[in-house]
Order: sequence, then structure tokens, then C-alpha cells
Amino acid sequence: MHRRITDYRRLLSLEEKAAEISNMATINCLAYAIEARDPYTRGHSERVARYATYMAKRLGLNSQRLQLLRYCCRLHDVGKIGVPTRYF
Repeated sequence: MHRRITDYRRLLSLEEKAAEISNMATINCLAYAIEARDPYTRGHSERVARYATYMAKRLGLNSQRLQLLRYCCRLHDVGKIGVPTRYF
């Protein structure tokens, strides 16, 4: 019985990791789409994520909060996708 529980937890952990990888890939695609519309800000969301993560680590945030912060930083300019190109 104990072995089945351990196997289930391991499988769940693999599914969670796969979901996290998929989520990050989707978020990166959106971030690249944002940056493609405005070349001036290329790399901006990645830099924001890097700086914010650095500060959050110094403040002692746990790994789940850090991951959520990275997601938010990468998507913070998502509204630019709907802005007409003439405004760039």
C-alpha cells in the first residue's frame, strides 16, 4: 500500500512539473508576441522578471510565490497586444 502511495505522489509530481513547463511555454509565447509588436521593449519582461525575482528572494518569498511572480512579470504588458501599431 505504501508503495502505491509513493508511486502516485511521484506521478502527481511529474504531472505538476509538466503542467508548469507547459504554462511557462505559453507565457513565453505571449511575451514574445508582445515584444514582436514593440521591438523597443525587446527583453523588457524578462528583465522585469529577473529583477523582481532577485528582490523577492531577498525578501524570503517561497518557491511557489516566486514562480507566480515570474508569470506575472512576463505577462505584465499583455495589454499591448490589443493596442494598434500606430501607437508604438
